[in-house]
Amino acid sequence: MHRLERNLRNGLVALGILITGSILAAPTQIQAAGNQSFMVYYRAWRDKLMNGVNTSLPDANPQSMTDIPYGIDIVNVFSYVPAGEEAKAKPFFDALKTTYAPALHQRGVKLVRALGYGGLLDIRKQYGNNPTPEQFDSFAKQLVDTLSTQYDLDGIDIDMEDYPSAADIKLSDGVINAMSKLLGPKANNGTLLIYDTNGSNMGPFQNVKDDFNFVGYQQYGSTSSRTAKAVSDYAKVGYPGSQFLAGLTFPEEGDHNRWLDTNPDNFNASHMHDVATYVNQNNLGGMFVYAVDRDGRTYGDFDLNHIVPTTYRWTKTAILESKGYTLDQVKVAARQHIDRVKGAKNWTADQVAQLEKAITDAQDIFQTVSVFMSDDYSTSIDPSFDAVYEILNPLVDKTALNAAIAKAAALNAGDYTNASWQALTSALNAAKQVNADQTASQTQIDTALKALNTALAGLVLQPTTPPSNVPSIILESGTLTIDDITGKGVQVWNDYTSNKKPLQLLSDGTNITYDAYVVTTSDGTWYRIGTNQWVSAADVALGQATVDALQAVVKTIDATQVFSTFGNNQKKVKVLNSQTSWKVFRQAIDAEGTLWYNLGGHQWIKASDVTVTSTTTPLRGVVTINYVPGYGIAMYNRFDANRHILTRKLAHASRWQVFQKTTTANGSVWYNLGGNQWIPAQYAVLTSNH
Repeated sequence: MHRLERNLRNGLVALGILITGSILAAPTQIQAAGNQSFMVYYRAWRDKLMNGVNTSLPDANPQSMTDIPYGIDIVNVFSYVPAGEEAKAKPFFDALKTTYAPALHQRGVKLVRALGYGGLLDIRKQYGNNPTPEQFDSFAKQLVDTLSTQYDLDGIDIDMEDYPSAADIKLSDGVINAMSKLLGPKANNGTLLIYDTNGSNMGPFQNVKDDFNFVGYQQYGSTSSRTAKAVSDYAKVGYPGSQFLAGLTFPEEGDHNRWLDTNPDNFNASHMHDVATYVNQNNLGGMFVYAVDRDGRTYGDFDLNHIVPTTYRWTKTAILESKGYTLDQVKVAARQHIDRVKGAKNWTADQVAQLEKAITDAQDIFQTVSVFMSDDYSTSIDPSFDAVYEILNPLVDKTALNAAIAKAAALNAGDYTNASWQALTSALNAAKQVNADQTASQTQIDTALKALNTALAGLVLQPTTPPSNVPSIILESGTLTIDDITGKGVQVWNDYTSNKKPLQLLSDGTNITYDAYVVTTSDGTWYRIGTNQWVSAADVALGQATVDALQAVVKTIDATQVFSTFGNNQKKVKVLNSQTSWKVFRQAIDAEGTLWYNLGGHQWIKASDVTVTSTTTPLRGVVTINYVPGYGIAMYNRFDANRHILTRKLAHASRWQVFQKTTTANGSVWYNLGGNQWIPAQYAVLTSNH
């Protein structure tokens, strides 16, 4: 039984003003690949942004919600704020919406809020014992808006530990059915409705069972034999084991219970190992742990009376075991982690060798995780090791980026014009930031490298002698098209000299006229587009054109000339080899009707010199995997011929968010599920599109 369950009974009193709004559809997957989901109860009053709330202990809270391990699919934001402590709790709830939820959504995590069963019965206070259908709907929307929508979360977990009367059940059935129009499987919008309980009282559940994505079963202090019994009980009313989450707990501070779900002296005899293994072997929906911030704590006097950081050792292991990761996979991840961090941590060759040997000698997943950490954060070698993160994020190659950074760092600012040096400085700083980021993807690295190389190529040497006179302004009129490579707009200046000041920004593809131009010795040609309004020739193309965004891949037919722009002021940049593939970011049609493709920066090629091999369009929707029951389809890191199969598979009938659709030259269609995750459309049915 949750320590604060009675505080949650009155579900809305402690939450303050009701905020109305629309349901936020979940941004990513409906269920974790491998079928098992993992949920954690995150006690909000132990977040570092909610110090001094609901506690008598003096210790500061050390953890943040974004510290939780990878592989967690659902976070139950479990909170209770005593009256008078709302101001101290506000920073957490502000961050929940602006920082925590967006960051976890990026990882594919869904967030729900807990609501005590008594909160459902509060409908009596507004509408009495016989609400109308409209009143049920209104009350349900208040609950959802207050607990979930106002924080951009993904659903509600109903905590049921009561023995309600028939009259109570009639009311709760009505509220839950009304909530199911907004959340859960019937709403079909990627949100969650979870029934959380510690028993098999089917009275308040059986009539509304189809409204819930999962049953979360609190079997604290119990083995898998209780799991099996509970699964059987729920199967009798038609609720499948594939939606059953078995729940264990860590010791809360000041707890009088002795659940003992972890056993540091004998991992294989622990409830955590027993239940996680049972969940995977019996294809249950998954498992959850309560008080994840107390991972690794014991029932000793010190732990019961102090708050200390956690390494999440038991949670990380339970995730891996319940989801069916193999020992070999975890060992590969451990070795990759060494390669990822050994430089930053200054590990010696001997230290690395010792870690490698410990990984080799490990007999199970828990021992492998324990190579890097114990339950004592302060003495652990590296608590940041996360096998799921390593499996999902293969190491990247920064060799070329390091070489470009070294080349740029060796240059002298005084040798180049101010404008070109400032561009290099900006690109160099961005490249250094990406290079230092241990979590940077290969795409981020390649993008930083490309920007830095472009800035290096764009350096302009200072003239050997200062100009002897002021350049002449040549009167000439014509049309220009803005060629913006930054995505932020092209700057208009009040002058073309070194004393110029910015005026405004013009967006990509804007057509403008000029009445004069000037050629400077330091910053090239400038066009006058109005009184005291100048633009650099580097940011425009001569002539009127239309410019649009385009995501595509093209292949050169023969050796292909690259130009600095698509206008009449173009310069030759380089030549692309025959039969090579390139990404396209924009397209332009000039005044003569010629179609041009942009390869990034000031790099344009004629469409007649290439063939289009694929086009990509944005797509927001949900697909359902349509394969063979009991089997799944592979997911790939890309859609072209160089693709590789990723480790996870997507089960038949599982549902996933889609972000892009790509059609290749041979007509095959692929869906992007976020990042470098692609599936062939032939095995997926688009069930919603917006």
